[in-house]
Amino acid sequence: MPNLNTPVNAFSFGNQNYKLATNTGRAKIFTTPDDLWAAACTYFDWCVSNPIIECRYYGIDAKLIELPKMRAMSLQGLSIYIGVCNLRYYKKLADFSPIVEKIYDVIYSHNFCGAAVGLIKPCIIWRSLGWVNSNVK
Repeated sequence: MPNLNTPVNAFSFGNQNYKLATNTGRAKIFTTPDDLWAAACTYFDWCVSNPIIECRYYGIDAKLIELPKMRAMSLQGLSIYIGVCNLRYYKKLADFSPIVEKIYDVIYSHNFCGAAVGLIKPCIIWRSLGWVNSNVK
């Protein structure tokens, strides 16, 4: 039974409407690998300079103290910070692939070292690093 909401000639054989498109999508946010790396470095610096602050009451007189905690880096946090939906698109491009791999390595190393010395919970980091195994291929 044909769909009554679709016009009869909407998808007829030989339709050339695709040729009327002026572009094939949104322009890339980063035009060079160096721009992507510079944006990623600003995210890395932000993570290091903005630790998570934990407030605790300490001592007999219950003074409120602030304890800075190491902020874990993530691909999702990086994507939000630099305004990119996903880095997979850039990883597919030949020029950007080494930079994206370098970004993966920096995030992995930062989180692994933090978990190794007990600054970040290892089980949370281990679960969040599932992208490493899926993207190594």
